[in-house]
Amino acid sequence: MSEAVSVAEFNFKAKEHPVKFSPGPGLNMLTGFIGRRIRVPDVFIIENTSDKPYPVYFEYLPGSWSYNGTPDMSKVLTFKVDISYKGKDYTQFHIENGTLKVTSGEAEPVTIDPGDKASVCAEVMLSADAREDDRFTFVLELIAPPEETV
Repeated sequence: MSEAVSVAEFNFKAKEHPVKFSPGPGLNMLTGFIGRRIRVPDVFIIENTSDKPYPVYFEYLPGSWSYNGTPDMSKVLTFKVDISYKGKDYTQFHIENGTLKVTSGEAEPVTIDPGDKASVCAEVMLSADAREDDRFTFVLELIAPPEETV
């Protein structure tokens, strides 16, 4: 007796995503100050090029945080990433007093109107025990569902 074989066939076509994501004007590295809070607007720009409103949010990639090559967050008093749209800030990522408080904006996605743009802003303040030239990096993924699901 022969066994039945099930096959799933997937058919895809290539298409530009209707949400464009680009670096802000003239920024290639942010500077955080020891003991002084700074807010940097327009770090990135998110543009909805579709003809309907589009929800977006960021999500932290676990394990991507690195402070001078370590996972230490203790020298970060405040670090926030917001999507700023129509006069309101939507927090996407937040470290406070060395503790990760927010890792995703999924609970409150930002719906960008057709043809409109939103700004990604960063706010940072480092503790007194941070050293000049310390560096930190991390990865946030922009989540924008396929157009067919919007």
